[in-house]
Amino acid sequence: NRLLGRASRATAGAGVRVALGLCVVVVAAGLAARTWHRNHDYRSNLALWRATTQSHPMNPRAWNNLGGVLLRQAAVEEAIAPLQRAVEIAPWYGAAWTNLANALAETRRFEDAYQVTLQAERSVGKASTALLITRGWALVEIGQPSEAKLVLDEAIERDPANANAWTNLANALCALGD
Repeated sequence: NRLLGRASRATAGAGVRVALGLCVVVVAAGLAARTWHRNHDYRSNLALWRATTQSHPMNPRAWNNLGGVLLRQAAVEEAIAPLQRAVEIAPWYGAAWTNLANALAETRRFEDAYQVTLQAERSVGKASTALLITRGWALVEIGQPSEAKLVLDEAIERDPANANAWTNLANALCALGD
């Protein structure tokens, strides 16, 4: 009788171990499947940020990064919508404003780029040097080189080594005839 009791407890213990082992295998398989699925999202920066904006649509960083990837891939026109979404979600997000202004300037929509730099400054509180450089570029292109010179002088005062600021200042001076 004692022998049968021990045998039944051993059998019950083995059953629990098998059940636990099966649970571990099922969980591991589920995690592996999820990892395999997420690897599809990580195949490129573009795929990653597209997936992130889908799964987290209120994340301004994801929208800004999607726009930034598109800018770097020269899909400038396509970059504008995600960048607009980023500043809608987070009007305080200076990097998104700068990227949006640059995208508009790259598409030769200089008046829009200029207006975005002004709106950014109102929203953020102070224009970044990069935003000032884009504003100066836009001002030159919309025929306001005197104003561009003032803006670019400020950008150069902040960052004297910035080649884009100097280039845009040279363009403003050429437009002024100086």
